[in-house]
Amino acid sequence: MFSSLPFQRAKDLGHVPGAIPSEGSPATTESGQLTQTGTAGRQPAEGGESLPKILTVPIKRVTGMSRFLREKCLLSAQQVTDVLRDSPAIVLEDTSRLEYRFQYAYFRMGIQQEEMVKSGLFRVSTEEVRCRHSFLERRGLYQTPDKKGQTRIANPKLKDFLTIPEDSLLSQVALATQEEFEVFRKLMEREVQEEEGLESSDSEEEDEEDDESENRGKEGYKRRRK
Repeated sequence: MFSSLPFQRAKDLGHVPGAIPSEGSPATTESGQLTQTGTAGRQPAEGGESLPKILTVPIKRVTGMSRFLREKCLLSAQQVTDVLRDSPAIVLEDTSRLEYRFQYAYFRMGIQQEEMVKSGLFRVSTEEVRCRHSFLERRGLYQTPDKKGQTRIANPKLKDFLTIPEDSLLSQVALATQEEFEVFRKLMEREVQEEEGLESSDSEEEDEEDDESENRGKEGYKRRRK
């Protein structure tokens, strides 16, 4: 699970100068005025029904999302502004899922922040990102870059397969049928469910081990008291 990965490669992303944008800076000013700039009227690739909720989001939450994008995704102040302007529904997202999406794109797909922002990564659901990428990967059309950022094939640009209509993805990039993609999507959903089930099982086992350890400690304490 990428959300649990240590961020040991964060330094590879490059140091982002500057502090978290303060009240009145371009990032917070523009993000805090979504309705005034007209960006609230843009429908994102996901969560279109959430747009009315954005109008009532407190500035504290917008500022918190700005800080999250700077600290966890290591975006520059301008990139944060661009994301909040182009993908306003992001302020309603769960940050753990957002961090997973970022780490998936960076570690598994080899995508840098600049391309993520320009290609609309933050407008697309994590499930759709993973599904489209995995579909291309298993068809031999996408490779994870090595440590030097190189691949044996020319990977398609993120913008050329992530935010385009599904029929364009299949006819222009994947060269596959709708039926093939639907079958693959169902397989991916099953894989995700199995992964989540394993993680849940591991978590329960850890809790049981902790309980057993605590009970043994209590029993030992009682024996010593006697």
